[in-house]
Amino acid sequence: MTANFIYGEVVAYPTEVLSLNGMLITAFTLSAILIFYNMYDILKKNHELSLQQAQFAIIQDYAQRMENLYEDVRVFRHDYRNILATMQNYIDGENIETLKKYFHDTILCCAPVLSDDGFTLGKLHRLEDNAIKSLLYTKAVAILNHKIHLKLEIMENIPVLPMDNITLCQILGILLDNALEASLVSAEKSIHITIVATDSSVLFSITNSTLPLLVPMTTLFKRGYSSKEGHEGVGLATAKELLDSISCAELSTKHDGTVFCQTLEILRHIGKASRG
Repeated sequence: MTANFIYGEVVAYPTEVLSLNGMLITAFTLSAILIFYNMYDILKKNHELSLQQAQFAIIQDYAQRMENLYEDVRVFRHDYRNILATMQNYIDGENIETLKKYFHDTILCCAPVLSDDGFTLGKLHRLEDNAIKSLLYTKAVAILNHKIHLKLEIMENIPVLPMDNITLCQILGILLDNALEASLVSAEKSIHITIVATDSSVLFSITNSTLPLLVPMTTLFKRGYSSKEGHEGVGLATAKELLDSISCAELSTKHDGTVFCQTLEILRHIGKASRG
């Protein structure tokens, strides 16, 4: 192209030179568009692959935890059979004093105790959307690792919702991160997550302990506001902006003293029900 421009300058740009320049520029432009499109496609596939790999790692970790829980239950069952057999011998022989000593010295002090964490995480199998399951598993593990009391209730199988699961994960991630941060500085340090499916919608309710609220609730959703030093205050504002663009989802917020509750309702069938 450069050589053709130089040649055109020498021969005063005849028609054939201008035509060739036009074809070269067109070919260059189309090539650049094709290259950028292919680069975008490759980056998109790499991103999807990274998400799949991360999700696979989470599922593997989840499966390992469930396997460990099963092993704990197996050992627990075996140990308690032995304990009950020993207690039966003492009862049949009417050795009440020996039974009392065995109960206090062996059962209360040394009996195996099953962790509630595995049973809590095991409830996630009722979520049919793997992306939501992976997100909640990751957040639940983070909550438990921070020694925060977590209560998780999923009443029945939760179907895949007619909503982009990436957007839903963004919103739920923000709500769960805020619940974790608020409960960390509270006295009670507890989070209660409830997921319920009704005939028309699915409700995600996140209740956490928190410090007393010092500003109006509407202030929490303003971009730039944050009660945490060094934070930019974009979390809840971003969640609100995402929700404003979605017709099938609605967020309600309640605050009562040191308890903060957010409920995300998502319609199961878009267009079948409408909001007033």
